[in-house]
Amino acid sequence: MNRVQFQAGMSVTQFMELYGTQAQCEAALEKIRWRDGFVCPM
Repeated sequence: MNRVQFQAGMSVTQFMELYGTQAQCEAALEKIRWRDGFVCPM
C-alpha cells in the first residue's frame, strides 16, 4: 500500500478550489508567510 497516496487530507477537487489558479496560490502563500500583512523591517 502506498501510504502517501492514501494519506488523510483534501481531495484534488478541494485543492484545486483553494489553490487552482496562480492568484489563489499566491494569496494563500502570502497569507501563510505574512499573517498580518507585509511589513518592511527597515
